[in-house]
Amino acid sequence: MKLFGRLTSLLSVAGLLAVAIGVVLIPDEAVAATRSVTGQYQYTCQVAESDKPSKKPILTSSMQLSMQLNVPTAVQAGQSIALRGTLSLQFPEELATYAKTLVDSANGYSDTITIGLTMNGRTTVFRADRWQTPNVKVSNPLVVRAPLTFPAFTVPAGSRGSIALAMPHGGIFKNPYFASPGSVAFTAAAQASGALLSANFYLACASSGTPPKFVSIAIGGPASSPSARPTSAAGLPAGGGTPTAADPSAAAADPFTDPVGSSVP
Repeated sequence: MKLFGRLTSLLSVAGLLAVAIGVVLIPDEAVAATRSVTGQYQYTCQVAESDKPSKKPILTSSMQLSMQLNVPTAVQAGQSIALRGTLSLQFPEELATYAKTLVDSANGYSDTITIGLTMNGRTTVFRADRWQTPNVKVSNPLVVRAPLTFPAFTVPAGSRGSIALAMPHGGIFKNPYFASPGSVAFTAAAQASGALLSANFYLACASSGTPPKFVSIAIGGPASSPSARPTSAAGLPAGGGTPTAADPSAAAADPFTDPVGSSVP
């Protein structure tokens, strides 16, 4: 009888543990409802050797920008979203080969990485936090990558349909280095160093076409009168302004720029 009682007690404890484990796993399953997506696009980048306006770039070349983001599989109206991932920029082979003869390492940063964010039939430009790469050994192929983060934003009440994200559009920021093109998708700065050379370089990158959307996130929940655009983490409407000819050096207290031109999907 004592043995039977002990077995009964053990089975009861095991049952309670199973229930407890089941309860604990539910939040983890909700957190795990994300997916990794990647967008890629070729940009024509002008390279300057000074951050001052110049008449002619020292190099103009095609460079590939890749953006990997961890996104939720679905969201609800009123939910806060913080996009996180990795951004990489691949330099052309001829530049990488040339750089290897002069420098050993390089690093860079950009304050003008954006995505096109479409929600409730309206597209805005959503600006990322500063993208800063570590010091990397110059090799061929030459690819620099670093974590990419965006400020948290809230899906407006009553939103319906989906949220679409697109690669950086070509006419967002004023070209700070050259007269043509007048506006670019993003700018960046790099520092290269080695036994033969130590120098800073500046990039102004434009797109020749319309960057594609690379992910769509479903919006669930009841629909009422939707707000036209997302709100900042503080719950305030994102500020306005024109994306064309925006100053890349301006402080991005509000990560949203409104609106994007009709050429953006």
